[in-house]
Amino acid sequence: MSSTGSSAPATLRVALLGAGTVGSEVVRLLQANAEDFSARVGAPLELVGVAVRDASKARPGIAAELI
Repeated sequence: MSSTGSSAPATLRVALLGAGTVGSEVVRLLQANAEDFSARVGAPLELVGVAVRDASKARPGIAAELI
């Protein structure tokens, strides 16, 4: 945590391993329930990346810049 005295909670950066059936559903849930997760965790969540074996494969529902 930062000691800048700011009252805003630090953003929690999240990355996933895999974008198959489970990983793509996790991405969908993180995006669809962002406000709820933020309230539960006490800080906003930011999906920063998804590691996959084949980056050239189409991943519907996952932004290309996250791959």
